[in-house]
Amino acid sequence: MKKLLTLTVILLALGTVGQAWAVLGWAGNAWPTDGSNQVPTGPLNVYAQVWKDGVTDAAGQGADIHAELYYAPSSNGVFVLAPPMTYNGDIGNNDEYVGQIPQSALIPGGYVDVQIVIHDDTDGTWLFAAGDAPSYTIRYNVTDVLPNDVEVGFRLCANGIESTGDVCVIGSDPALGSWSAGVVMNDDGGGSYGVTVIIPAGSNPTLEYKYQKDGCTTWESTPNRVITLPTDGTAFYVIPAADTWENQALDCNPVATEVDTWDGLKSRYR
Repeated sequence: MKKLLTLTVILLALGTVGQAWAVLGWAGNAWPTDGSNQVPTGPLNVYAQVWKDGVTDAAGQGADIHAELYYAPSSNGVFVLAPPMTYNGDIGNNDEYVGQIPQSALIPGGYVDVQIVIHDDTDGTWLFAAGDAPSYTIRYNVTDVLPNDVEVGFRLCANGIESTGDVCVIGSDPALGSWSAGVVMNDDGGGSYGVTVIIPAGSNPTLEYKYQKDGCTTWESTPNRVITLPTDGTAFYVIPAADTWENQALDCNPVATEVDTWDGLKSRYR
């Protein structure tokens, strides 16, 4: 344990040097993102990417590159080396690696700090994959899970936005397709769309989501939307004001813009 902590401290002290003279061209795109909420229901997968000219842009894992994941739970703040990160495939010209934080390090109501180091074994150089200098640390907040199912009403105003097919909401939770298959929304007329989605008990209360159009093939180009559902036993939650396509200043009929009764929303959006 002491040896691992000492290694991390040395890496931190040399961070500027490592960033400056490494042959590795770039490391980053750590996911989940810094400051995000995670649940303690199982181990947490952490991803990062690396680019090295002429190496990672070829198909398959780049030669002589490996990645290390360190984590420190809020219970003691001591960094521990996780099992080796493994190659997870090519993302464009980057190689992606995945590692895992054990469930035991995810303390409800606390946090876990993470450092990701990408090594180039050809010359001993390395880069931190994310986090801000000088610590290069990512922090994940550990939140309570939903104690009960929550029915969420999503509302979108897309008045004047042409769509050649269904409009969908898609997001991080499996009920929202886990970013792979959107949920078709009901066309309420006047450019308004809505749907209710059940987020089951035990889920992460923080959801990231976007909208799609043209038969769920065209994505919004704006950043992910984020909502955190209440964990106080609330069973119904509706977005207070309708979202607009790509956050544009759009006007829809009153059905989409007024905060209606839940029964009214359910009757239209189911």
